[in-house]
Amino acid sequence: TLLSWYDGERPRILAPADDEALLPSVVAILPDGTELIGEAAKALALQHPERVIHSVKRLIGRSLTEIRVEAERLPYQVVEGSEGQVRIRIVLDGKDGRPAFKDYSPEEISAKVIGEAHRRAFDALEIPDTERPKRIVLTVPAYFDDAQRQASKHAATIAGLEVLRLVNEPTAASLAYGLGADKEGRILVYDLGGGTFDVSILRVSDGIFRVLSTHGDTQLGGDDVDRILLEWMLEKIHDRTGAQLGGDAMVLSTLRRSAEGLKIRLSAMESAELLIDHGGDEELALHLTRAEFDELITPLIERTTRSVRSALEDAELQPEQIDDVVIVGGSTRIPLVRQQLEQLFGRP
Repeated sequence: TLLSWYDGERPRILAPADDEALLPSVVAILPDGTELIGEAAKALALQHPERVIHSVKRLIGRSLTEIRVEAERLPYQVVEGSEGQVRIRIVLDGKDGRPAFKDYSPEEISAKVIGEAHRRAFDALEIPDTERPKRIVLTVPAYFDDAQRQASKHAATIAGLEVLRLVNEPTAASLAYGLGADKEGRILVYDLGGGTFDVSILRVSDGIFRVLSTHGDTQLGGDDVDRILLEWMLEKIHDRTGAQLGGDAMVLSTLRRSAEGLKIRLSAMESAELLIDHGGDEELALHLTRAEFDELITPLIERTTRSVRSALEDAELQPEQIDDVVIVGGSTRIPLVRQQLEQLFGRP
């Protein structure tokens, strides 16, 4: 999650000097109800994955029936609330009269992240609490339906903020790249984030953005790349040691973080090595090349390019009729993503 502020000349991302600009959309709830947000919450996932809530964007505005398969993959407990809506259940210690568990809506979790991002942003501007603007523009995926959009607005309301307008993320991305002010033409925005993927085709004319088509997958993102690498690691560990580590939540959480680090390194280097402490006498060394990594994730990335082709078909356009291709989202740093898009559009 990021906040930006228009200072009269240009928009700029806000963050206190001692903080990273990017705030991970992760919330952890401790047994006594204490909340951790961002990097501190993400770090806790190694020890207590059942307390760390991430990928909430996949849940917001959805019923449990709609996301039941995805819910089964999450390390935290997802239950059904009133009217079939998703609730996230966190076990508490039950001491001092506290309940033994608490259910949170996805909007409540999202509100905590939005509120923390807002606090950090205006800490950076050194604006007193009483003078901090409470009116915001919120970006949402173009494919979000009305229920998901209203739930996103409600999350900001819970955080004490007023949403002036919802802007589609591909429109915001195009504006961030300077496309729109005096640009005419068709823009394809490919957005592969941690938890979701979507592609949108926009027509820009006189500074007005019109969505021609959208396509995507709310259950596809960088988290799934991590999952594929995690499964590869578990298989290699079993083949070489006989150890079955898939049932240990803490071990899985540790390996999942290792998988994320491996993905990042293989996006910059041709090979990488991991040392795994599997409980034996010596650490196990796992080696993976970029080519092997590409082979593992090719089916996943091909799902995204199929969505791109579907978006083109829906807009009745050919690849060569797209004037600009914009790629956003952390997972687009994976070289295979760029390679497949370059093959499809015939340009860098």
